[in-house]
Amino acid sequence: MTDKDTCPLRVTLLNMIVAGEHSPHLDVCEECAAFVAAATDAVTAFTDREDVERAVEARIDAVLGDTPARHWSSVIVATPELRRSIVIRDLLRRADEFYGRDSRAALDLTTAAVTVSDVMVASGESPSMELRFLALKEHATALHRMGKFDESIAVLGRAWPIASRTKDSERDRAVLSLCAAIVYAEPDIADFDAAMEFAETAASVLEVCGDERRAIVARQTKAYVLLVMHRFAEALPLLQSVATDLDEATGESRDAALAHANLAECLVELGAHDEAAEHASTAERLHAMCGGVVDLARAAHIRARAVSALGQFADVQFEFTHAADVMFEAKQFNTWAIMRLEYVAAALADDEGADVRAELESVMRVCMTLNAKESTQRQAFAAEALDYLRQLAIRDALTCEAVDRVRAFVIRNNSQAPVKFARPPGAFLM
Repeated sequence: MTDKDTCPLRVTLLNMIVAGEHSPHLDVCEECAAFVAAATDAVTAFTDREDVERAVEARIDAVLGDTPARHWSSVIVATPELRRSIVIRDLLRRADEFYGRDSRAALDLTTAAVTVSDVMVASGESPSMELRFLALKEHATALHRMGKFDESIAVLGRAWPIASRTKDSERDRAVLSLCAAIVYAEPDIADFDAAMEFAETAASVLEVCGDERRAIVARQTKAYVLLVMHRFAEALPLLQSVATDLDEATGESRDAALAHANLAECLVELGAHDEAAEHASTAERLHAMCGGVVDLARAAHIRARAVSALGQFADVQFEFTHAADVMFEAKQFNTWAIMRLEYVAAALADDEGADVRAELESVMRVCMTLNAKESTQRQAFAAEALDYLRQLAIRDALTCEAVDRVRAFVIRNNSQAPVKFARPPGAFLM
């Protein structure tokens, strides 16, 4: 077997060359030799910015291709010539490409960007305040999308004093307020007063600063808070104006897609199912263009709810199941459980004799597993509520109204302090 048959990691080859060591492998492998030559030549040439960017991309490609994601930060930082601002920008660019389709990869990349920034600061060669702010802001966003809400808030706290020292500090602080509003609005945090205050502050400042897109997103966040609080009538006009404004300001964007999805959900809750289906379809189309697999599934599920409420349940059974499968694969189990309950309610509304026992059992098993793993009151109370449905199913007494009651309970417990499930008056005793 020759050296060419067992090529070493390319990042190892590059590090050997940078350290002044010779690799015999390059004498027998033209492919690796060409790669190393292209990368090192671009690093040393510096004839223009594109050369530098290509060199950085080649080096980072080698790291990402040869190293497990959990070690990206340590390997990049261990390479002295990669402790540079242009590397941070490249990592953030890559993270942006992963948003909506691989949140874990986006988080790993922003972690690496922040780590490089911190090492540069410690060495006395600090990146610009603007770049440090951007790295922390994007890292907080990635943490939020992975459901790491407390960590996201902590990173936003790190970013605040840095935002005060950027060239556009007032706008950057407003951006952080917007990020904080989005996190505080999450059901697991559910600090709605803080979320509303941050969103309103961000909207007013961003409008003055001329940041039209983010000002609209701040209004959208306020509308989302109202939606989560089940204040649908108040949320509706705000969501309608936000969807229209985002269509005009940003066109085919993830922000516009989310606005249409939120509007569709609000319309479903208010019983305007035809209009809800239209907006959910728009959200699906935009998410498909933006590459947001999880958000696309959410929009598809909302459309399925609207269409089934119009008496066309059979037409959207696949959408119900596929959307839930996407959530399960993304490990968003609470959302998955609610989706399956909404499917069960839709099936029973379509046919009160529908056999949904298998679906209820699967939700029950997942909830019990989470309860054993996370040991929270929220999971324990949800399991009790689901057991009530299971016992109804055993007695052939399950109704869509009972499922809706438990669904509302689970959603309420996800967004507020957990309370024990109360069976309706006259319910059977076991």
